[in-house]
Amino acid sequence: MTLKGDRLFLAVNEGAEEELKKVEKLIQNFPAGKAGRIYNIDFNQFLLSDPISVEQQLDLIVNLLVEDNK
Repeated sequence: MTLKGDRLFLAVNEGAEEELKKVEKLIQNFPAGKAGRIYNIDFNQFLLSDPISVEQQLDLIVNLLVEDNK
């Protein structure tokens, strides 16, 4: 696995919490983890790919990034 970004968005579906715990240890060693820039997003909100859903998803991401920079 290669994680190079300085921000990471995690969308974890129900039932995958145990797998997330395994991955979280790895994530902490990458730039996003070291900088504390890991964003948990609702998996279900990112399933759809129609134009309206994608626009709403973009708004969610932008809001997370704006709030982080305050």
